[in-house]
Amino acid sequence: AVVEWSAREGGVARATIRRLDDVPLAIEWKREGKTVASVRYDDFVHEAETGLWPRRLSLRWTDPAASLRLSFHELQLNHDLTDAAFAPPDPPGAKHVELGDADSTAGGER
Repeated sequence: AVVEWSAREGGVARATIRRLDDVPLAIEWKREGKTVASVRYDDFVHEAETGLWPRRLSLRWTDPAASLRLSFHELQLNHDLTDAAFAPPDPPGAKHVELGDADSTAGGER
């Protein structure tokens, strides 16, 4: 199956998905009929709880011309991670501001 949508930076993104199990096989970003970037997924391994995971990713860009190939030899899913695991630490002196507060300027000036 092929799914296509408008890309944020112009052009379209097109995903190729295996219909049998909804596994993404490739995603291409095209602009003015030319491929700008792509990622291809290969060598899938089955993980009992979450399904298939690719062990190889191939990424390509055209401007500037570049490519990157990633191969994973040992896969281990992270289980039981808290939300804090994805929150960067606050720098010294940082002030938290709730966006819905009456004073959402954090004391800054314009």
